[in-house]
Amino acid sequence: VRPFNIYGPGMPDYLSISNFINQIKDLKQAPRSKKKYLDVGNLEVMRDFMYVEDFIKTIWELSQTENAYGQVFNLCSGKPLSLKKIVEYMITLSGEDITIRQEVNRMRKDDMRIHFGDNSKVMSMLGTAYETNWKAGIKEMFDE
Repeated sequence: VRPFNIYGPGMPDYLSISNFINQIKDLKQAPRSKKKYLDVGNLEVMRDFMYVEDFIKTIWELSQTENAYGQVFNLCSGKPLSLKKIVEYMITLSGEDITIRQEVNRMRKDDMRIHFGDNSKVMSMLGTAYETNWKAGIKEMFDE
């Protein structure tokens, strides 16, 4: 399998979505009088995100499908999603007055603007693709 960007509860802090959620959780603990900043890199990118439970279910289904043996599959949603849109939703969920602050040291030199996969092979093999709504997935990470 070729996994794209996996997200969900328990993911490490070096991954953007987990990092942003952990920063926001820390900011919620700060006094209301203190200015709150979410430190980010380039949010003007779109990526293909797949919820961790969907990823696991898909791997399991493929492992149980004999016709899938020896083949290569993209494990992805097949849709680009704006990182900026995700961060804005996180801030809304938090209920906090948070300012987005872009930091140079978080920027990548050759960052692709849009990167997403094609999951049609998985869909044709399994007859379906698991698709947790991204907002529900982000909320679950906030609630962990």
